[in-house]
Parts: sequence; C-alpha cells; structure tokens
Amino acid sequence: MIDLLLSHGADINQPDFINGFTIVHYAFFTENLYLIQYLLNRGADFSKQDSYFGVAFDYWKLLGILPSIPFIKSLQLFSPQKKIERISIQEFEELFQVNFCPVIRCGHEYIEELMLSGLSIDPDIEFRKKFEDILTERTGDEDLVLAYIDDSIGYGVFAGKDFTAGEFVVRYGGYLSLSDSIEDRDFVMDSGIEGIGLDAKKFRNLGGMINHSAHPNVESQCFFYGGAEQALITAIKDIKKGTQLLLDYDTTKYWENDNETQPEKQSKIVEMWNVSKYESIEWTE
Repeated sequence: MIDLLLSHGADINQPDFINGFTIVHYAFFTENLYLIQYLLNRGADFSKQDSYFGVAFDYWKLLGILPSIPFIKSLQLFSPQKKIERISIQEFEELFQVNFCPVIRCGHEYIEELMLSGLSIDPDIEFRKKFEDILTERTGDEDLVLAYIDDSIGYGVFAGKDFTAGEFVVRYGGYLSLSDSIEDRDFVMDSGIEGIGLDAKKFRNLGGMINHSAHPNVESQCFFYGGAEQALITAIKDIKKGTQLLLDYDTTKYWENDNETQPEKQSKIVEMWNVSKYESIEWTE
C-alpha cells in the first residue's frame, strides 16, 4: 500500500495536520521494526519534529526502549557521621520502595491520548529555549544530597553545590498515566493533557523528594519537549551549598480532588511538610 501511494506522488514525510506525526512516528509507536527498516530504506526523515517537539526516537525514550540520558549509577547521601556517602540506585529503590525515574516515562496509552488531544503548544516559550539542551545532558540528581531529617519529616533534599537564581536544579521525573488508573494521588502532578497525570509515587527521583514550604527557594516550571510535558525545578534565589531545597506545592490546587476539606488538609500538610527550620547541613569533604 505504501509503495502504491508513493508511486502516485505521496510525500513520505507528510505530517498529520493536527499532531504533526509522520508515518515514521506511527512506525515507532507501533514498534513495527519491518516498517521502520522500510522507511529508512526509502529515505524517510527520521529527524522531523511533530507538534509536541518530539521526533520518532523520543517516543521510544518515553517508553523506556531507548536510554534518554547518561546512566546514573549512584546518589549522594548525608550520613550520621556528617559525611557524604554514595548509595546505589538499587539501594535508593529499596529504601523508598520506588522505581528511580529521573526523566519522564509513559506507556502507549499516553501517546494515544497525545495523538488525539489536538493540544496546541506555544513554540516560542523562552523557558524552553533556555533549558531544552539540558534534557539530553543531565537530570540534576548528581548535584543534590539526600539527608534524613527526623521521624516526622523523613528525608529532605539539599544542595550539593551553590546555585544562582534562575539556574536549573533538577528534573521532576515520573510516569505519565491515565489519571483514573492512579490509585494514590499524593504525588501526582496534573498534565497539560486532560485525563493524564504525572505519577511520582512509584516512579521518582530526587526532584520528587523535595519538601514543601510556604517560603520556597525553588520552583517548578513545565514545557513540552520530546513528546511530553517536562517539569524542571529551578532556583528562585541564590542557594548556598548544604541548604535544603524547598518547593511550594500550591496546596489549594494540589488537593482539589481530595475528599477532605481544604482547610483540614492544608493544616495537616503544613504541619507535616513545612520544614523550613531544617535549613542546612554541613559535611566534611
């Protein structure tokens, strides 16, 4: 069929007028290796971006078929001896009962929703232009230190180096799922696509372990790149090495679908997470 269409002048790189997907995108989405090889032999453009700033290979990265960043072997942990130790990714996963996920992952159902969403993306977001190159280089986890605070708070995330205002700190990783399929919404960020949520409960990196405060020193900003909404955490003020990172999770919006009343839930979250008194740690090199 494809041969017939091409013989009658069809453009092998013609994108869908709504989502910008080409036949190459669909071949990767269906994981059709025969079709991928055929399109490669016919000279199809594998570098063509769709309407969501994604090329076909990006969807295999989202699905976890291809690596999207350099492999992270270990994380920094502040020890009771006030020294920095290294813990393996396996140790981190066992300690917190999560899958270490410093990037955005998804299943086929997310890509299906994306294709049919008709979502319009602003191509000229200054934030995207400033930070998009970082997405293929690092996640920021390597510049952070995980430290135990106490039994009520648990762990916190601290700066492993000095950060300046506006500087990239860390990505907020997670798994894009159908909102109805997510049982525990305590670590869910709403996506720009209706019915899709970013689950950072089971799939998490250090970005998802930053504590809440009404007086934050970092903020989260999102933009579409590589076929998905990317959440990056940046410094909103100069942050000294050893300072705890604190993020305002906007509790009113965060709990809007919860059955408990807003004031009751907000008072609990402030009591649990407002940890600005644990400002910094020091360690010996």
